[in-house]
Amino acid sequence: MVKKLLTQIKHKTLTGEEVVMDIGAKASNVLPENFVEQKERSNLAAKDKLPVIFGKLSKWYTDLKAVAWSGSYLDLTNKPSIPEGSAANYQVANNDTTEAEGFVADARIVRTHGLEIDGLSRDLGGLVFAQDAEGNWGYKIGGADPVIPFRNPVSFMIYGQSGGSPNYCEATLKDFDCSKYHTLTIGTLDGKDPHNASGVIYITANGDVLANESVQDNTTFDVSMYALITIKLQYRYAKSIALPVTFD
Repeated sequence: MVKKLLTQIKHKTLTGEEVVMDIGAKASNVLPENFVEQKERSNLAAKDKLPVIFGKLSKWYTDLKAVAWSGSYLDLTNKPSIPEGSAANYQVANNDTTEAEGFVADARIVRTHGLEIDGLSRDLGGLVFAQDAEGNWGYKIGGADPVIPFRNPVSFMIYGQSGGSPNYCEATLKDFDCSKYHTLTIGTLDGKDPHNASGVIYITANGDVLANESVQDNTTFDVSMYALITIKLQYRYAKSIALPVTFD
């Protein structure tokens, strides 16, 4: 019994057109001459016939751009921007100890320190940074508590000049606003020709007497409970005097 050799296959394209594909005796080695290239790229599907398969493959091949063969950046379309300058050549360091030039921080170490900073903010024991009515930055413990301004030390000199004979110096700092400070420190008295100078320093705050006698150098007073303070110097036999004071 002799079987007839199949030499042609009839099929329909996706558009419904009926075409005849000549197979011949060596169908496995011959690309059909009348297959139709697909209009759009699509993946191979189960039960696709040979002409359809060839049509799909042809579409994929046709759509390949030059870069598919060259691998060259110059053949790309819509090229991404490449950073210029020294940063483009920097290396990446995932640590916080690198001091050499030419490194940028890895995102992991940045996140690690970010979490540490967040932790510090959470661990302030309920303290909140805020501004008082005058715009001074400080902190408060609770939502309704008053703002306690940050301490900002201030230092200056109190000067006195003799008015005549007998050489007698007097100087006064009256009603200084000390409400934002905690302490007052009296420095070392500087007097010109104070060989026989003698005198006292009077310090009063809101009616309370803090000192009314000779005060040792670098003496500190607690003024946290006071709003206004007055410092008065009275010295005899000194042509001029200068007293440094610091509020903190």
